[in-house]
Amino acid sequence: MIETCDVAIIGAGPAGANAGIMAASQGCHTIIMTSKQCLVARFGVQK
Repeated sequence: MIETCDVAIIGAGPAGANAGIMAASQGCHTIIMTSKQCLVARFGVQK
């Protein structure tokens, strides 16, 4: 399956998470790539 997006962010630390939130709030289809599963559980981010 190929998925397209407007913004792809690698890393979900403070800067990456903030960049993803800001891009999504502006209407961009945003993907945050991280090796940690905690982002989904802690912030309610969709998989």
